[in-house]
This record gives sequence, structure tokens and C-alpha cells, in this order.
Amino acid sequence: MLLEKDVVIFLRDSLGSLMTAYLIGADSTNNVKTMCQSNTEVSSDVYERVTLAYNVVKKLQAFESDDTIQAFMMGLNPTLGDRAPARVIRNEDTPYATILLDQAVTNFIHN
Repeated sequence: MLLEKDVVIFLRDSLGSLMTAYLIGADSTNNVKTMCQSNTEVSSDVYERVTLAYNVVKKLQAFESDDTIQAFMMGLNPTLGDRAPARVIRNEDTPYATILLDQAVTNFIHN
């Protein structure tokens, strides 16, 4: 699937290169830099993870700063069984992760 560079740029600018690399499953931030320069063919799994991360960040940006969103993505979350949202995005099947993260984001916004 074709991952548009604008999505990767958005995540890099919002979350930083290191977290974006982690979410993508890249070996280094150099991969993120390369993906920011042109659209990239990726597996459907990577595409789904990046899309989920993009949607989570977009939803949170309506309420929080990028610094707070970064903390949310890295921090242990009780709604997620004390796992970090970034870890759930990277390690869980996307449909299941989407359900979990919808609940976690809703709880975060309303608390």
C-alpha cells in the first residue's frame, strides 16, 4: 500500500522521529527521514498502524498540545491494561487496537 509522505511528516512533527519510527516498525529514524521525502510502499500492517496513529493524534489535537499527546502515547494507560498507546498500536491487531484506543482517547479527553 502507498503511504503518503504527508502522513509520516505529520506524525514526525507531532510525535517526533523516534516515536514515529517505533510506530512504523522502522530500524532507525533514518527510515522516517526517507519516508518523509517521498511516498513509500509499505505492508498493509504498517499502513494500518500509521493510519491508526494518525487518527489518534488528530483526535487528541483538538484538545491537547503535541507535548501532551507525546506523553499520552508513551505513558502507561489504565484503559489499556497499563500499556502505552504506542505499544498497543505497534503490537496489537489494528481492529482490536482501534477499539482499545478509542476507549483510551475518550477516557483521556473526558478526565
